[in-house]
Amino acid sequence: MSTPLRLHRLFLFGGHNAEELWPVINTAMFHWALIVFLPKWKHTAKLSLAIPMIFSLLYTLTAMSMAVFPEEGFESNPDASFGSLQGIIALFDDPTALFAGWLHYIVFDALVGRWIVLDSTERGASNLFHAVGVVPCLIMTFVLGPMGFLVYTILIRTLLDAPEAEGEAVPRRGEKAKEN
Repeated sequence: MSTPLRLHRLFLFGGHNAEELWPVINTAMFHWALIVFLPKWKHTAKLSLAIPMIFSLLYTLTAMSMAVFPEEGFESNPDASFGSLQGIIALFDDPTALFAGWLHYIVFDALVGRWIVLDSTERGASNLFHAVGVVPCLIMTFVLGPMGFLVYTILIRTLLDAPEAEGEAVPRRGEKAKEN
């Protein structure tokens, strides 16, 4: 039988703890469903920011609760730091810090997934290309974060470079068209 977790009551969440807030994390699946199944819907660009924004707020309030309103009896681990692997292990030894860290991962993976979809759509990916090229990258981003970003950026994105129009290259984002 496992040892019960010592969880911080988070002041800015009315005293709820990370375990009680954990089910909220499952709402991230709405974000992924939206960008996988409705990449070209007119509301996807705006709605796909909702979960990252909500989770960023959740992360911020969790971090502030721990830093500004520390709970009596919870001292920070003196070995916790960003300077070594052992320091990171000590940092995430606290379940509430682990909760905050997991929110951090979810936010950034969701933002990378959003960028992949918006970029591929802007580059003219067909529905078929989205299904066979982009969706696998989204799954990799969801499960393996940086690997999905890397595969999309190096492999898939190069296949979606801007098409040529009437013998001249269409300018990429941020480039000016050549004047004749």
